[in-house]
Amino acid sequence: LSISEKDAIRNQFIKCWRMPAGSKDVENLIVRLLVQLNPDGTLITSELATDQLGRYSSDPFFRAAADAAKRAVVQCTQPPLGPLQNLPADKYGSWRSMELNFDPSQLLY
Repeated sequence: LSISEKDAIRNQFIKCWRMPAGSKDVENLIVRLLVQLNPDGTLITSELATDQLGRYSSDPFFRAAADAAKRAVVQCTQPPLGPLQNLPADKYGSWRSMELNFDPSQLLY
C-alpha cells in the first residue's frame, strides 16, 4: 500500500476513536490492535497486540484506552459508520490484516 492509502485507512479508524476523559499520561497510552478485515471492509477480528496484554490487565487507564480503540474498530467497520470505504480491492492482501496504532497525539489537531 502507498503511504496515502495507509493514511486514508488509518484516518477512517481515528475518526471513530474517542479517548476516555480523565486519562492520565496520555502520551503513554498508545494502543496497538491487530485487525483482520473482509474484502468489503467489514471486521473479521480485532485483538490487542500480545505484548500489551499484561498492561491491559494491570493498568486501568490503558484498559480504558484499549477498550475505546476496540470500540472504534467495530464502529468504523459496521453500519451505520462502516464498512471502511475506498479500499483498493486489488490490494486486499496488503490490508486484510494490519496492525493499527491508536496514539492520543494523533487526536490533537
